[in-house]
Amino acid sequence: MVPVDQRSMADEYSEITTPDPEAPAPAPALEPADPVGTLDTEADVMAASERLHDARENLEKERARLISLQAQLNTVQKVTHSKAEAKKHMDRLARFREETRSYEEKRQAYEQDLARYNAQIDELNRKAAEPEASPAAAAPESDEALAEDDLEFE
Repeated sequence: MVPVDQRSMADEYSEITTPDPEAPAPAPALEPADPVGTLDTEADVMAASERLHDARENLEKERARLISLQAQLNTVQKVTHSKAEAKKHMDRLARFREETRSYEEKRQAYEQDLARYNAQIDELNRKAAEPEASPAAAAPESDEALAEDDLEFE
């Protein structure tokens, strides 16, 4: 701080680093309303898995961007010298907090979708295992089927 009697002689300076104007802005995610859907076929499972993977990649990119922005904001906070700069910094902080809230909502939605996907996969695995464990599946083949098998070996 400059003493009051010396302020008229002091030059004001700042070392604000502004975000790169060419830096990619957060793209609004155009995710389907239900990224998991019903997993009736193997193609459905693969498509849902791919959508979840893409959503995770988008979240990771957004998280990295937010971490970088937070580091910039912390640096600027340490070197803000005027009220105008402080106001701009507070506006940037407010936008950052809003983006962080939005990211958290997207992350929570992703986690819910992932949990639903995993539950459906578990259910499909249980259904696939049931016929193997049922007594009808373990019953011997009919006599005709056994006779046909014998013909093939002769």
